[in-house]
Amino acid sequence: MSYLRRHYGGSAYTIQSMNIDRDSIRARALSLIAEDGHRVGGRLARAVGMSRQVANGYLQALLQDGLVEAEGTTRARVYRLKALACETRSLPREGLGEDVVWRAVVAPLVADLSENVRNIWHYGATDSRLNRTTFATAMRPAVRT
Repeated sequence: MSYLRRHYGGSAYTIQSMNIDRDSIRARALSLIAEDGHRVGGRLARAVGMSRQVANGYLQALLQDGLVEAEGTTRARVYRLKALACETRSLPREGLGEDVVWRAVVAPLVADLSENVRNIWHYGATDSRLNRTTFATAMRPAVRT
């Protein structure tokens, strides 16, 4: 059976490999945090077949990389995804077309992301049903991305 060795804080932990690489474990951790930020260490450990201590090492690495935030300590710790960009703009309602929010606010913030991710953001920013609901009652619509 093959083993994947990871080093955290100078200590070496052995993880039984289930054809899961480091990036897959990190992606699973982010997915679990997005679903529910409570008890992530234990849930990640069960999901990928590792000890809770090793799972917590991955969570610490995500904290150090600035991808997540955490409150509390030990088992009461709650994780949440960290906003990588935050921008608030007020736009005049007159002349506010669907694509204005995309071009003026969102597109510059997601320009460095992959094309498929930009397409998802484009859909969210320009979907006419979303915009009608969001902006119909606003005197001066505000957009927070």
